[in-house]
Amino acid sequence: MRNIDTSATGSVERGNILTWEQRLSERLAGKPLAMHVTMEAGSILYTTLWLFAGSFAAAVLLLVFVIWRIIRRGRARNHAAGR
Repeated sequence: MRNIDTSATGSVERGNILTWEQRLSERLAGKPLAMHVTMEAGSILYTTLWLFAGSFAAAVLLLVFVIWRIIRRGRARNHAAGR
């Protein structure tokens, strides 16, 4: 919360939610709040999507590698047994 008179910041509520108060007379007059917001250029959504995509790709590659090794080992055993 931000103090109206001193403009001092208060505590942050849940996560990053802030409360901003406006005087009733200003609110009734329809005066807009002067507010400045600074955000990071990147989004957490894109970071999360890249993380999931990387994890999925790693899992698929591991599965392909395991299947390749099983097939290769089976062929080597069949070749050694003379089949």
